[in-house]
Amino acid sequence: MNMRENFIYLAGIIDGEGCIAVEKKFPSKRKKFPHYVARLTISNTNEELMQWISNTFGCKIYARSIHNKSLGSMPQFQWYAFGKNLDNIIKNIFEFSIVKKNQIQNIIEFRKTVGKTGQHVTQEMRDIREKFYVKSRYYNSLHKKPSALSPVS
Repeated sequence: MNMRENFIYLAGIIDGEGCIAVEKKFPSKRKKFPHYVARLTISNTNEELMQWISNTFGCKIYARSIHNKSLGSMPQFQWYAFGKNLDNIIKNIFEFSIVKKNQIQNIIEFRKTVGKTGQHVTQEMRDIREKFYVKSRYYNSLHKKPSALSPVS
């Protein structure tokens, strides 16, 4: 496959198995204010697929054990993209995504606010980023609500 085809395939994987979100990291003893991070996560139990994603698009995969009632314990693999790698991926999959277009557009707009970090971020910018976070939570909750689904004819 060429890179365009790889991005088309990745868009389908993300639509089915991915999570695109603005995450909020809450203040701690060391950090006075919350901060916000854009991240793309794909989770899957097929190691070959996850290795292909990692080899083709960069970033590491992480393994953890999950428990399935009928199958018992099994490995689950997770792949994360953030920063400039995330920017490149979402730019190249946007036109091919069907399910996650709103989430991708939200991340594209959020990433335009990134620059200064930590104590250098104004309250106004934190408020703007909070709106992207709230929108991200909304978009990522739509598929979980049965009332949002309509019967397929």
